[in-house]
Amino acid sequence: MTQKTFSMVAGVIFSLIALGHLFRLVFKSSVLLGAWAVPFWINWVALILFAYLAYESFRLAKGNPSDRISGTVERIKTWSESAKNIAQIIAIVVAGLWTYQKFIKTEVPSLELRSSVTSDLSIDPLADKRSCSATFSVYAENIGQSSFDVSRVRVRGWEFDVAEDKKRFAVFVDTEKTTSKPPFFDQEFTSRRLVGRYAPGQKSFTTFEWILRRSPNKMIVFEAELHAQNPENARVPLVTSRWRKVCSPTD
Repeated sequence: MTQKTFSMVAGVIFSLIALGHLFRLVFKSSVLLGAWAVPFWINWVALILFAYLAYESFRLAKGNPSDRISGTVERIKTWSESAKNIAQIIAIVVAGLWTYQKFIKTEVPSLELRSSVTSDLSIDPLADKRSCSATFSVYAENIGQSSFDVSRVRVRGWEFDVAEDKKRFAVFVDTEKTTSKPPFFDQEFTSRRLVGRYAPGQKSFTTFEWILRRSPNKMIVFEAELHAQNPENARVPLVTSRWRKVCSPTD
């Protein structure tokens, strides 16, 4: 391959690369490396660099005098070396940004404490016609990728009246207002099945039971708060609650 043909081929290649970067800048196309979006300033740098290399390659292919050719070749060599250094710097920056995106913004959050805490409340009348039983079941599961510990479980209960209004189709139950009042039950447990270490995917549950006096138009709310702590000593309260109507004397 002659020097002229080589320069022409190099100019075409450099031009195509420059046009590719120009295309992205004009049409604002998104480029993703994993979950990282490549910024447009990289395209500006590459466009200027490869456009200059294409220009010098085409100048060399025109068949200029030997001294001019020699100077052009030297400039291309210098720019090629600079391009290689710039490419290495850009590669390091891109690799650093990708690492940040991948591990700091994607992997690290997945290692945070993630759990699923649910509950159920059932109330059943007893045979003595004066009382009923309340069973508050609490379920916990580690749905994250790191272990965490539950040191204690706090269970609270509130009761409130709901006036029956036969003229109204619906009655709003404000449980937040109810739980702002002093509870009729408030106790912490440190030896129930919910307490302990939760490996990824591990589940546990336990039940709390009460005997209630039958009361018409009476509602109760039970809340369980699990005090969880991950290996980084970040404490996270895990809360679940349920409410039901207390059975009446006629149930």
